[in-house]
Amino acid sequence: MIVISHFCMHWLLLQSQPLSWDCSLNRSFQSIYAQLLLWPVFYSSLHSFLCIQSGNIILESEATKSEICQKIKEEIFSKFGYNVPVIIRTIEEWERAISNYPFSLENSKIVAFAFLNQISKEATIEIKGIKEDKYKIFEDVVYLNCPTGFANTKLTNNLIEKKLKVIATSRNYNTTIKLLELSKS
Repeated sequence: MIVISHFCMHWLLLQSQPLSWDCSLNRSFQSIYAQLLLWPVFYSSLHSFLCIQSGNIILESEATKSEICQKIKEEIFSKFGYNVPVIIRTIEEWERAISNYPFSLENSKIVAFAFLNQISKEATIEIKGIKEDKYKIFEDVVYLNCPTGFANTKLTNNLIEKKLKVIATSRNYNTTIKLLELSKS
């Protein structure tokens, strides 16, 4: 699974086992001490995982997505006192998000994905002054195309969360593709 978040793990651990890989996204937390405090918890309960400094965890487990999500949230809260949202995607869901990207991929530097914690009830949102930036909401992903640059766009994570009433975490194109490659290796 790909666990995607802003939970920055400043270390790398890879323990391979012959199960399927997925990815998790975790949001709004940083700690240089994560290696020492979370290693035993993840290793014993989630079997095999790869944590990357960007706040992404690639892991394999026989547990369900909801069990993994809950375990990660509980351990972060227990060790650090932070209630941190966690979003999890399987490899198949990750591939589907990438293949459904509705805009040109000619310039990957202006491409991003906002992963949502639930399927959006809205198909569009009103945003004033987005210039030539574009977005498309499809199920639990908001596809972003920002020629003005991500530093200048009004299509921010905070705006997406506020307008859609969801939890979101965004990844640029290169990170999204790299996570897929790592999860398959």
